[in-house]
Amino acid sequence: MKERQLITPADFGNRISRARRDAGLNQTELAAKVGVGRNWISAVEQGKAKAELGLVLRTLRALGLELMPQPIGKPKGLSVRERALARRKVGEKHE
Repeated sequence: MKERQLITPADFGNRISRARRDAGLNQTELAAKVGVGRNWISAVEQGKAKAELGLVLRTLRALGLELMPQPIGKPKGLSVRERALARRKVGEKHE
């Protein structure tokens, strides 16, 4: 199943809540793994906008998830990889 984009803190909270349930954990158990209180997990799952990034990343790791920033939509122009490949091809033509 393709995951939907996380646009809002509520989207993120819903994803954390689902991952926690899928892992068979309650909020107290996840909080113990992360090293925070149950209230912090509850606030994140409710989409509260203020959450320390380090704790969010620790929560993701505890659930076996990772944060992978990606461009929204198709970026304009060539990607870094595409530019490198193009430079290589140009260099091969001149040899």
